[in-house]
Amino acid sequence: MAEQSSGVEAYPLVSIAITSFNCGSYLEAAIQSALAQDYPNLEVVVSDNASSDNTAEVLAGFANHPRVRVSRNAENVGMYQNFRRALEELAGGDYICFLSSDDYLESTGFISQAMQLVARAADVFIVLGGPAGYLEKTHTYVPVRREYLALAEQPLRPGVEVFDGFAEFQLGWGGCLMHRQRLIELRPFDVPQTSFDWEANLKLMLQGKVGFVRDAAYVWRMRSGQMSSQPKPPAQVVQEVSYIERVADYARARQLLSEEHAERWRRHVLVKTLRYQALQAALQGGVRLGREFLALVRQRYPQLFWKLVLHPRFVVGFVLYAVPQLGLPVLARVDRFRYELLRTHWAMRQAESVSYS
Repeated sequence: MAEQSSGVEAYPLVSIAITSFNCGSYLEAAIQSALAQDYPNLEVVVSDNASSDNTAEVLAGFANHPRVRVSRNAENVGMYQNFRRALEELAGGDYICFLSSDDYLESTGFISQAMQLVARAADVFIVLGGPAGYLEKTHTYVPVRREYLALAEQPLRPGVEVFDGFAEFQLGWGGCLMHRQRLIELRPFDVPQTSFDWEANLKLMLQGKVGFVRDAAYVWRMRSGQMSSQPKPPAQVVQEVSYIERVADYARARQLLSEEHAERWRRHVLVKTLRYQALQAALQGGVRLGREFLALVRQRYPQLFWKLVLHPRFVVGFVLYAVPQLGLPVLARVDRFRYELLRTHWAMRQAESVSYS
């Protein structure tokens, strides 16, 4: 077990790993939010992927900080290799929490509360904190969703129970503490897909219990120009849901679920995920991108297609997102968050010329 200094021997070391690329204007806030955690045995490691903005100057301000270690790649090695390096080479903790360089940790007690849950049972390899959001263009704070708060009413849940409910509320690495060696063994970056965090979380859930911290632990920023706010080519999105197939295969191969259970879960999560991604395509790219996505889904998953689209709420949501002239006045009355989300994306679609090829 790695230890950082005398007086903290009873506390396993936790690494907060920040992977960065050209987010110098946000990076200091991310680092300071990590250092503000009240857990006594903590390190902050920053793996910068050859940024060309003011990142070097920001990191120089932490050069002599005893709890911060910085590494800058000589050249850009790609997102997945940078994550791998942070996990396997730079972090020294028994547990790890990833933090994007343009996001921040909100609750100063998140790591302490997460580690208290780890101490309650030997098979807690993942603890989730409340994910909140911030829409930068409209300066809108998005609180933790009610669905998460309901889950967190019970601080420890059987992993299979959370696994089965994953389609209702997909939880990634925003506000997520994990057992570092267990995560390394899963080799989460071998398949270069942005769903690597969901895939890893699902596999960790099947290994034991899942902990929940009810507080708003992590705030993700949605801003123009970041990768997560840009429309992906529909073919890429359809391909990336293959993580669901891999997780089902993982559960079968290790006999963590029965064949029937794994197949039922696979079909259910595929339908819910593809339905959500179709709505995202309509939100980000309008009618054309939404229809292109659905055509690819029908080609790849013909047996699931009609179950996916013949759902009243999906039909209404697709129309509202795809045609903002209809969606904005309706959502302004019934759902303020989705109204702001649609307004933000509509502004992006009008201001930016985006290629989907």
